[in-house]
Amino acid sequence: MNDLLRELRELKEQIRREHDPARLQEAIRQAVETVPSGPSRLGALEVSGAEGGAPSLKGLLQRPAGNDRERELQRLNDRLHLCGTLLRRDPRRLKGWADFQRLGGELRKALNTADHEEFVPDGFSVSLIEEVRLQRRLPVLFEQVLLPRSPLKWPVEGGIGLPFLVAENSGDTAAKVPTRNPATCDVTFQARTLGVRVPFSHEFDEDSIVAAEDYVRRQIAKALTDGLETAILNGDTSATHLDGTVTAANDARRVFRGLRKLATLPTPASQYDVTTGGNGFSQSDLVTVRRQMGVYGVDPRDLVLIVSVKTYYKIIGDSTNFGDFQTLDKVGPQAINVTGEVGALYGVPVVVSAAMPETCANAATDSGSGSDAVLVLANRRAYALATQVSPTIETVWDPEALQFKVVGFCRVDFQPWFDPTSERAVSVGYNIDVA
Repeated sequence: MNDLLRELRELKEQIRREHDPARLQEAIRQAVETVPSGPSRLGALEVSGAEGGAPSLKGLLQRPAGNDRERELQRLNDRLHLCGTLLRRDPRRLKGWADFQRLGGELRKALNTADHEEFVPDGFSVSLIEEVRLQRRLPVLFEQVLLPRSPLKWPVEGGIGLPFLVAENSGDTAAKVPTRNPATCDVTFQARTLGVRVPFSHEFDEDSIVAAEDYVRRQIAKALTDGLETAILNGDTSATHLDGTVTAANDARRVFRGLRKLATLPTPASQYDVTTGGNGFSQSDLVTVRRQMGVYGVDPRDLVLIVSVKTYYKIIGDSTNFGDFQTLDKVGPQAINVTGEVGALYGVPVVVSAAMPETCANAATDSGSGSDAVLVLANRRAYALATQVSPTIETVWDPEALQFKVVGFCRVDFQPWFDPTSERAVSVGYNIDVA
């Protein structure tokens, strides 16, 4: 390569002196013919790029981490981006820049990447978004739909009914097989935004921001996850929410209709008082709750039983009335793989949610002044969680408040695949004494 550069310099000097086209062509030919035959560094990089090559450093931050070093790089990126934004300082002037450069250099070498351009953190890595997703329990239990736009109509085809009895055709003018037209309906997804804001004082210094960074990440992830979970259970878009504890217009439990609200839409409502008959809460009540679902409650693989924290402890502490409850160690390898499952009852996985109300007063609604809980039994295949915007993080400066604000938000919707006024795909048990 050095010989090539030297000859090119000589060629340039020759062009300057002579301006002879014929001699110029000859010099170019000679220079090309004397290029070393071995693969040059440039040629190797071109081949690497043509074959896909190794990912760039920025590419590592935009995909899920494959090992501990990549996870650490993403974490350093997020820390530098957050500190640089809040301090209004170039990330290269921060204390953590040396660690980021060192680890980035090591990964470049390990990946044999051709990325030599200095990368300065300018946004959060995908690891923060993955942290939000990993904390989800209830949201991942249902069908997932990605929305290219909102609103979006999703055509759903119903059944075509029973077949006909077809007689044998022996003549020239045979009768056709009767037809049925399948019923169709449109499920409309209308995404709405859930968001949270975490403010920072402008007086934060770098060390305090680094110390608070984990806290900010956890708070954003937890807020988005908790908001979505409580909306799936307790959401109601009515002007007067079904629960008396929800009064604010911007409460997350108003983003869409949740499972408890959907259980009230059939006539009569798909709800059952577990104290019916004068007996206390027992596993036989769950059979009645399940019976209300009809065909939607047959296959335990499609069901999930969601209970409150106190209800869960009531179940595992009452071997007399819940003798058939199986903890995970008893279910063994036959357990249904459900996120957050703590056990099974009659083959149905049991999931605990802190968002399930425990302050109801002899009713299926939450007054905030009682000591009763509710539970939900739902067919997971009958509902879909639609996402238009995945969990996203932004950092902004508010000069009027002299604060930096880290904002997390997502756009989602939750809808049944069928007409909820006639199809009983969810059932609620209430009046569970958890005092």
